[in-house]
Amino acid sequence: MHCTKILSALVLTVLLACPFGGCSARRSPEKAPAHPPATAGPSRAGGAVRTLTGHNQRVTSVAFCPDGRLLASGSRDVTVRLWEVATGREVRSMSGHGAGNDVTGVAFSPDGLRLASVSMTRGVSGPRIIIWDVATGRQVLAVARFLAGDVLCVAFSPDGQLLAAGLDGAGTIIVGARSGQEIWSSQHPKPGAAPPFEVSTIVHAVAFSPDGRLVAAAATAGSALFEVASGRAWRLLPGSVGSVTFSPDGRLLAGGGDGRVTLWEVASGRQVRVFTDIVGGVRSVAFSPEGQLLAAGSTNGTIRLWEVASGRGVTTPARHQDRVSSLAFSPDGHLLASGSFDKTVKLWRVP
Repeated sequence: MHCTKILSALVLTVLLACPFGGCSARRSPEKAPAHPPATAGPSRAGGAVRTLTGHNQRVTSVAFCPDGRLLASGSRDVTVRLWEVATGREVRSMSGHGAGNDVTGVAFSPDGLRLASVSMTRGVSGPRIIIWDVATGRQVLAVARFLAGDVLCVAFSPDGQLLAAGLDGAGTIIVGARSGQEIWSSQHPKPGAAPPFEVSTIVHAVAFSPDGRLVAAAATAGSALFEVASGRAWRLLPGSVGSVTFSPDGRLLAGGGDGRVTLWEVASGRQVRVFTDIVGGVRSVAFSPEGQLLAAGSTNGTIRLWEVASGRGVTTPARHQDRVSSLAFSPDGHLLASGSFDKTVKLWRVP
C-alpha cells in the first residue's frame, strides 16, 4: 500500500449510536456540558478536523475507545472527559482523583467497557488509579494503597486483566485491573526477577506488547522491557525516552526522546531506524493501526508522521500552540487525536 497520507480538513459523518454499552456510552442522568537516519520527503500541509475545548488546564492524555466512537482525555484540571468523535460533543466529565490532583493518563479497556485514569498528587490525598464504567461514568475501582509515587501513565493489557502504571520515583507496577492488587513492581521484583541492569524509578510511559507477553517502560535511562508473567527485566534499550509504543505486529518498539524517534527490533534489540526531522523533545509516539505510519508529538507543539518502512516523512508539521503531550490513532486509522498543554484536543484527518 502506497502511503502518501496527509493531514487535511474533514467533514465527519455522524455515526449511528451503538445499541450496546461500553464505548458508545449511554447518556448519564446528569446533563453533560456543552537504519540510516530518516529524511523528510515531499509533503503537503494539513488541518484539524475539529478542536475540542472544555479543559481549563493542560491536556495530558488522549485515548480512543476500541470502536472509535468515543475519545477520552485527561487534564491537569483534575477531570477525565469523554467526547463523541462524530460531533465533538462532550458526553461526560468525571472527577474523582481529589482536588488539585492532575490526571496524567487515560486508557480504555480492550472491550471498551472500562476506562482507567491515573493521577499525581498536588492537592488532597486521593486515588492514584481509578477504573470508570464508560456507560455510566461511575467508579468501579479506586486504588490508592501501595503506590509509592505519583502515577504518570497507564495501559491495559490486551486481555483487559492487567494494568501497567509508570510511577514518578517508584518504577513500573503491574496490578489486577479488577482487583487493584499489586502483582509485581520493578522496585519490588519477584524472587529471581531482579534486573541485570539499573531500572529507572521515573517512568514516563508504559505499553504492553500486542501479545501481552511484554511491557515496555520509557525512562531517562532508556526503555526497559519486562516479561509480564514473571516480572523479569528482559532487555534495556538505551537512550533517554519520554514515550514508547509497540507496532501492531509486535516486532518493533518506537521510543521518542530529545529531537528524535528511534525504532528498535524487539526480538534482538537492534536499532532499525532513527527519525531526526523533528524539533524539541518527543513526548508521545503512536503507530497507525495497520503499522504503516508512525506519529510523534513534540514539545514545540508540532506533530510529524513518517512511513515506517521507508522512513520518509509524509506530512508537514501540524501544530498546537504548546507542547503535544499525547497522540492516538482512531481504530480505523482515519483520524489522529492529539492532546496539548494548550488545553485543547485536536482531531486530524489521516486519509
